Amino acid sequence: MKYKLLAIDLDDTLLNDQLEISEDNKKAIIEMEKMGIHVVFCSGRAKDSMMKYVKEVGVHEKEDYIISYNGAVIDRFDGERVFYKPISGEDLKELIEAGRQHNIDTQLYTDEIMVEKYTDKTQQYEKLSGLPVKVVSDLKEVKESIKVLYNHVAGEALEELRLELMAKFDDTFNIFYSKSHYIEVLHKEANKGLAVKNLAESLGINQEEVVAIGDGFNDVSMIKYAGLGIAVKNAHEGVKVTADYITESENNENAIWEVYEKFIK
Repeated sequence: MKYKLLAIDLDDTLLNDQLEISEDNKKAIIEMEKMGIHVVFCSGRAKDSMMKYVKEVGVHEKEDYIISYNGAVIDRFDGERVFYKPISGEDLKELIEAGRQHNIDTQLYTDEIMVEKYTDKTQQYEKLSGLPVKVVSDLKEVKESIKVLYNHVAGEALEELRLELMAKFDDTFNIFYSKSHYIEVLHKEANKGLAVKNLAESLGINQEEVVAIGDGFNDVSMIKYAGLGIAVKNAHEGVKVTADYITESENNENAIWEVYEKFIK
């Protein structure tokens, strides 16, 4: 099978635990782009947080694409926004209120990341994303947000919030853990799988010509959609069961290079 599109998650998949791209993984991406394969970074991060890695690899052209916010946004590098599904109105206000009621940090995303309180968890998020967070007096004054992220310690309190949101909004939003200490809420028509599907179809690429690689539950939709869905060795067990192949390498051991060598080269 000649694959034409490769969708790669960043954190804990392409990136090692030091948030770096290994030289072998970088080489694999460069070689695949030379072969004419669309290598698309697909992350829960904001686009600005992803661009550091795009520039580091240095092979993407202005006609290439990037999928951010777990599939809520697709941008082309020439500046064209080709897909955008935010949350707005009363639904957004209810999500903000849910965070307040559970005393859990709530983050909104527009051109900025916004919170009502700056906490140690906010500081940790800034360090991970490389983006500043703005403190505002009232998140309910924000008209729309690309996603809502609840930032807390992993455990019972966060799971209680997730169950409450699922009971009320399961038909309205996509609700999932992107990390054990993050719950994310997106528009129902926004997830990584739908974004990869939309992009592939717009490029005239068939489903069986798509490879998707990830580690987290937010990657399951694209792993299931792809003709070849891959989970890295360090992926959650619940993610591995959805994959066609599980790498022998962890994110710290050049998993993308392994995929290139085994399926692409």
